[in-house]
Amino acid sequence: VATRLKVLDLSGCETLKETLELSAFLSLEKLILNGCYMLTKLSDSIGMLKYLAELDVSHTSIVELPNSIVNLKNLKVLKIDYSCIQKLPDAIGTMEKLEEIYGAGCQQLKVILSDIVELPSLRILKLTETRVENVPKLPESLVATRLKVLDLSCCEMLKETLELSAFLSLEKLILKGCKMLTKLSDSIGMLKYLAELDVSHTSIVELPNSIVNLKSLKVLKIDHSCIQKLPDAIGMMEKFEEIHGVGCLQPEVIPSDIVELPSLRILKLTKTRVENVSKLPKSLIS
Repeated sequence: VATRLKVLDLSGCETLKETLELSAFLSLEKLILNGCYMLTKLSDSIGMLKYLAELDVSHTSIVELPNSIVNLKNLKVLKIDYSCIQKLPDAIGTMEKLEEIYGAGCQQLKVILSDIVELPSLRILKLTETRVENVPKLPESLVATRLKVLDLSCCEMLKETLELSAFLSLEKLILKGCKMLTKLSDSIGMLKYLAELDVSHTSIVELPNSIVNLKSLKVLKIDHSCIQKLPDAIGMMEKFEEIHGVGCLQPEVIPSDIVELPSLRILKLTKTRVENVSKLPKSLIS
C-alpha cells in the first residue's frame, strides 16, 4: 500500500477509462484527473481518502460523483469544469472544509442544491457557462456568511430574480452573459461587502434603488445590457471607482450627481446614446 503518496496527477491521460480504485492511496492530498476524457466514473473508494484536499475531474466524462465523496472531510477544492456531471453530490453541506467549487462549462448542470450554503468555509462558487436556471431562496439560518465570489457568467438559462440575502459576505458577483436575466432583487442592497458587480450582456433594464446601499462597491459593469439609467442617488456611493457601460443603447443622460463620487477614476460610456454631459459646479470637478 502506497501510504505516503501525497499527489497523484494523471492529467491528460486520454485513454484512462477504468474506474480508479483508490483504496491503495490513503494518504493522498491531491488527485488530479483533468483531461482524462474517457474516464466515466470514480470508485466509491474515493470516500476513504480522508486527507484529500483537492479533487480535479475537469474535462472528463464523469456523469456523477459517488455519494461517498461527502466523507472527504478535508476536501477544500473541487474542480469539475467542462465535465459531464449533472449535479453536485447530495449532502454536500456536510463537507465543512470545502472552500472552492469550480464548475465552468458543465452543460448538464441545471440545479444548485439548497444545502450548498450549509458549507461554512465556502469562499468561491464558479458555475459559469452552465444551465443553472435559478439560485434558490434560502432560509436565513443557512446563510453562507463566508462566500466571497459568486460567478454565474454565461448561465444563459438563468432567468429568475436572484435572491441574494443568503450571501451577505459576497465581494464579487458576476452575472455577465446571463442573457435571460431581466431583474435583480432588492436584496442586493444587503451585500455590504460587495466590491464588484458585473451584469454586462444581460437583459436587466433597471438596477434596484437599493444598490446605493452598497457602500463598498468599487466596480460596476453594465456593458451591453438593457439598463436605461444609472441609479438615483449614485453620488452616495463613496468608494465607487469604475463604471463601465459600453454599448448600453438606452441611457441618454448622465446623472449630475455622478461627480459627487469622490473615488471615481474610470467612466466608460462608449457606444451609448448619451446626448450631453451635464454642466457641473466647479466645486465638484474631479
